[in-house]
Amino acid sequence: MINAQKIYAGEIVKLPPTPESLKLVELVRTILSKTYQSKDLLKIEFAISQKEHYQKGLLAKHNLSHNHKIHQALSKLLQKYTSRVDLLWFDVPRLRIISTTAHQIPSAAPAYAIHRDTWYANSESQFNWWMPIFDTQAQNTFGIYTDYFETAVINDSILFDYAEWKNAGGFQSEKAMNKHFPELKQTIDKTREFKPILKAGEILVFSASHLHGTLANYTDETRISIDFRTVNILDWQSQIGAINVDNASKGNCIKDFLHAIDYSHFPYEA
Repeated sequence: MINAQKIYAGEIVKLPPTPESLKLVELVRTILSKTYQSKDLLKIEFAISQKEHYQKGLLAKHNLSHNHKIHQALSKLLQKYTSRVDLLWFDVPRLRIISTTAHQIPSAAPAYAIHRDTWYANSESQFNWWMPIFDTQAQNTFGIYTDYFETAVINDSILFDYAEWKNAGGFQSEKAMNKHFPELKQTIDKTREFKPILKAGEILVFSASHLHGTLANYTDETRISIDFRTVNILDWQSQIGAINVDNASKGNCIKDFLHAIDYSHFPYEA
């Protein structure tokens, strides 16, 4: 079981692969293979145009987030790490496809912005779960800046309104226009940047209040991962969670989360 209080205090937990997490890996790979019509998912970006790779990525993200089997596998995984899964709410899993050239595309810049998830109207009671679909290395992961967990940084989260964000397409929408992506507005010390290196099926769990950001992929393979978020409803109602040092965003995204044991109302593909 995961100790919530330690996560709220800034601890980062690395979980080993389990049958439940490996089932998720298998399901995601199947969705990707069908979408890209290829099993060589780490190299397909070099065989098709950048535009086609991006468009197929959007389709894969849609297919994954609307897939009932993904939700079911995620619910079973969560049951392994909590004795009260009935108290958990989770958001739709998000697929991340980081190509080797994405950091060079101006329109992709928001994906690399250093931020806290709480700046996007996420709860301080929230856990972030990150799982690579293929093994990662230091050259194709993301960075977490643990020195700033309890230290305020200059940011523009005050400009973020969740209602406006949803009206502009929400998370993972290709419609980036008119959407405000909160980001860091100062220089930070990156000398102790933590770069998670995980194998497929391993999971990193950390507080939504951690400062972090996607890093450029300097390998010759696409980085593919999923991430999802959970909130214990009792902790949220009691305002138990990480300290809020600099979040000024408006709104609350938890109303769009799904109950970990009751998600049958969500549209899906059988």
